[in-house]
Amino acid sequence: MKKHQRHVWLVAGSLLLAACGGVAAPPDAAGTEQPVCDFSAPMTPEAGERVRAWVLFRVEDPHGAAARFGELDEKGLTLLTEGSNDYVIVRADVVEGDPNYNLVVPVDAASAEEFQVALGRLKSVVGEEVPTTVLNVVEHFPTPPQRSHTYVTEKELTQCFLPEYNPSGRHPQSPGANPWG
Repeated sequence: MKKHQRHVWLVAGSLLLAACGGVAAPPDAAGTEQPVCDFSAPMTPEAGERVRAWVLFRVEDPHGAAARFGELDEKGLTLLTEGSNDYVIVRADVVEGDPNYNLVVPVDAASAEEFQVALGRLKSVVGEEVPTTVLNVVEHFPTPPQRSHTYVTEKELTQCFLPEYNPSGRHPQSPGANPWG
């Protein structure tokens, strides 16, 4: 890691600790005290906040459908990069274990209307008129959600090197620590 990057990460980490580390953050310019996060409590979205959901599909070819999420469209975007801040298609997971579902897609949208746009895009990319199940998130843990964790294998790192995952292994605050969101 370059020295400059380390300083940026230390500053960003210090800001996160100041804002949500369980200690009071300094007051803002208007003198208003900043809220303190309780990392042990689940977070419940308020009305009007982003809509987060898991969309479950049963499709004929889940591997092919998931692969289409990475195909470039006429604008040079994939389903995983379109939507700007209006919606984010997090990923597409091919799953087994329940005969009703074989493809699960987490979605984060700015509103109920934008969620419907994202759902329409999901259905068009899957390419089949299939029944879907939508599981709306009403509470999530950890708080905030960017404190999520992941494990990156050496194979995943060597196939697609991303500096924020080097070295391979367990990575706290990921994917929230990633530069794209």
